[in-house]
Amino acid sequence: MTLAVVMALAGYFLLTDANWTLRIKEPRTKVFLIGVDAGSWDILKELMAEEKLPHFKKLVQEGAAGYLGSISWKELIRGTKGFFSPIVWASISTGKMPNKHGVEDFTLPLPSDLIASISAQDTSGYAVIRLPDLPPARLQLWLKARATPPAPEKKIGIYANQTLLKEIKLDKDWRIFDIFIPASAWKRENYLNFYYEASEADRGKPVADFNFIRIYNEYDQEVFELHFLREKHLFVSGWQIPDPAKTSIASGYHLRVRTVWDILSEHRKRVGVVGWWETWPAPEVNGYVISSHAGLHGERIKEFGEQWLQRIQKLTYPEDYLKRVQQLAFVPRNMDSEIRKRFYDIGQCSCVGSTQDKIFRNFYWQDRLFETLSLDLLQSKGPFDFFAVYFCGVDAAGHQFLRFKEKQDLLKDCAGCNPLRLPYIVENYYEYMDEVLGKLLPYADRNTVTMIVTDHGQFLGAGTAGLHKNNGFIILHGSPFKTHLLTKAHVLDITPTILYLMGLPVAQDMDGSVLLEAFNPSYLEQHPVAFNRTYETLSTTVKQQKEITDEEAEKEGMEKLKALGYIQE
Repeated sequence: MTLAVVMALAGYFLLTDANWTLRIKEPRTKVFLIGVDAGSWDILKELMAEEKLPHFKKLVQEGAAGYLGSISWKELIRGTKGFFSPIVWASISTGKMPNKHGVEDFTLPLPSDLIASISAQDTSGYAVIRLPDLPPARLQLWLKARATPPAPEKKIGIYANQTLLKEIKLDKDWRIFDIFIPASAWKRENYLNFYYEASEADRGKPVADFNFIRIYNEYDQEVFELHFLREKHLFVSGWQIPDPAKTSIASGYHLRVRTVWDILSEHRKRVGVVGWWETWPAPEVNGYVISSHAGLHGERIKEFGEQWLQRIQKLTYPEDYLKRVQQLAFVPRNMDSEIRKRFYDIGQCSCVGSTQDKIFRNFYWQDRLFETLSLDLLQSKGPFDFFAVYFCGVDAAGHQFLRFKEKQDLLKDCAGCNPLRLPYIVENYYEYMDEVLGKLLPYADRNTVTMIVTDHGQFLGAGTAGLHKNNGFIILHGSPFKTHLLTKAHVLDITPTILYLMGLPVAQDMDGSVLLEAFNPSYLEQHPVAFNRTYETLSTTVKQQKEITDEEAEKEGMEKLKALGYIQE
């Protein structure tokens, strides 16, 4: 036996108690996450039964699949809303509710505009907050002094009703303070009081800025965040509350917590992320990111042609990968024949208006672009421990064309087109998604788990447009899973399950859980779930992603959202 053979075998054997024992190294699990916006389990089952989605069907038959529960959240300002994409996709990628991850609407004020201040009315002053009826065990404040530099002797005393909780010195840098509240300080009606020192020169000027005020219960779980706009009525006196004049599309700098790719990168897992919500500006990861904003175009393409990708900062990470994206990118006008062949005749059908055509074309183009870029990353930059890609077109197809399948009497007045094709556009889009699966799945080796998730489903409402519904789906495929119909899966469970699969603890401050019902009992026995308190730390919480705004991108994104009815004029 040669020395090389001996050394090779040594990697598979472990000497224990003077005996050679066979020890096969356990393969490292990798995760392939595919997001399909507005994918409906009801429609998927129907098309699989008709043998139209072979790749989906294979994954479902061999894995665990079923409905995926979603989140209905309240808008930041305008009232109640449904299962809307940026909110839910942020929960999928963080495992946390919107009040924790910070994305609570399609459009949000810039974080730098959501800073409240207390001002000096006199050489001593106070500000008051009426606390909600949630007996807290701990408050968490993020604040800094407004004065530059602050006088070292200036302090703020923080009281629950009349009980002093803590006295802090102001600092010119942002700091987080944890303030514990004894049960004896809690009364029937409760106020949080800030008494502060100031000088005559400070009168009428801001003394301190606050970024957030959070409330934790006795189990150290966050139960409430005092939001300066949403809970403005709780800030009784002494506060200057911002009134932002500008909003932007939900972006990475709105996220207040780590995403799953942030966590994996910090644990030296190699990641690739394509097109996911809130990935612009592209974050620094251990791998590659093609941000969501790479899928914006519109007037930018008409004006700048093939160079439109140079108009927005931070589209990719690393930034020099943008050169490869530019080589592979194509413009929507080159897709006319493809859309005509697969879906409908562009510009000829009276049932498909110019706005509908534009929306559908934009979303299909984005999916084709992200498909192309994903395949390139997998081919040229892989393998990855974690790879995620997001596709949005099923949502647009349903909004625009689901009505023709459900209400075929609408076809009688169509002119200039083949109306018999219109009822099948949604179906054809699912078939396109199945073709994409067929191209991506060869990159999932035997150690790779495939997860396909949606943010919500869709149905035809009382009107003529497809509406969001809590009938989305999840598909889990790979050796850890049993063949099983899932009944309790929720979008909050995706990140905890990914962390578990990749050998990392699940954070106790996440709102989701590992999808234990999907796993083979033997796998669970060999791999017990581990927990840690949190992946958030003081340093990373204070360090937020730099805000970047782009008027052209904002305009393009707003037009899309208005056309789909997500935001109003």
